[in-house]
Amino acid sequence: MTFPDIRVRFAEPADAPTLGALVDTGPWKVDWRGGVNGWLIAERDGESLGAVCIYLGTPVGRVEMLSLRDSLSPREKHAAALALARVGIASLFQTGSQIVTAQVAYKDKGFKRLVKR
Repeated sequence: MTFPDIRVRFAEPADAPTLGALVDTGPWKVDWRGGVNGWLIAERDGESLGAVCIYLGTPVGRVEMLSLRDSLSPREKHAAALALARVGIASLFQTGSQIVTAQVAYKDKGFKRLVKR
């Protein structure tokens, strides 16, 4: 299931506060103003829904740190995660990755099911 109005784009320096609010970095403090390279942001009607980081690599690329707004419904989370995964994987293949891997947090069962498909 997808929402056709979800737009995925590469993050820009002005998105640093958005990423800081979306991404759980655990006990580590991160200064997002230092750079947002490799981050994709999913949004709908100008509202950020989630983000993911892609690591360019040849022959292996990675999709990491899926982060979604807690306030989204399960259907919205699924749609945003799917959109981010599709664009992330397509971007990696386009830049030369032959294999794409991802590390999924144990608690993130919904993303695990999405990745297995």
